[in-house]
Amino acid sequence: MQGFISAEEAAERWGISEKRVIALCSESRVSGACMPKNAWLIPTYAEMPSVDAAELQDRSTGRIKPFVKWAGGKGQLIEQIGEHIPHDFCRYAEPFVGGGAFLLSLLSERDIKEIYISDINAELINVYKAIQNDVDGLICKLSVHQKEFLSADIEQKIFISMG
Repeated sequence: MQGFISAEEAAERWGISEKRVIALCSESRVSGACMPKNAWLIPTYAEMPSVDAAELQDRSTGRIKPFVKWAGGKGQLIEQIGEHIPHDFCRYAEPFVGGGAFLLSLLSERDIKEIYISDINAELINVYKAIQNDVDGLICKLSVHQKEFLSADIEQKIFISMG
């Protein structure tokens, strides 16, 4: 069909996965997208929808979701840990932040004036600093890496993944 592109082409154009494009179309978030047969067709003029704040929240709890899954994360223990935290405090220190599930839970519910996070993983802390200082720049760089990775063949992907 003239004037339309496939979900795969939109994914490449927007720098996201084809699966994400299909999800956005299914949620009626891509203007003019239609599915006449078994595949989504996206108008060539369509732009990638912006991130909705609701996407960043856990629908069942309303809490902000961590941007990364972390082995040993405290996400499953938020309620139990929260029972032992005083309600009135202004300074919070997280020595093993990981994905930050508990920290994000606290920030969703309380106004904390001072926050100190640390982790033994220096690269993880660098990500948090990049998010704090230049989230748009980080997103731009990640988009470039995503496009390179998705366009690489399987041998290149293995090399990229293993460093």
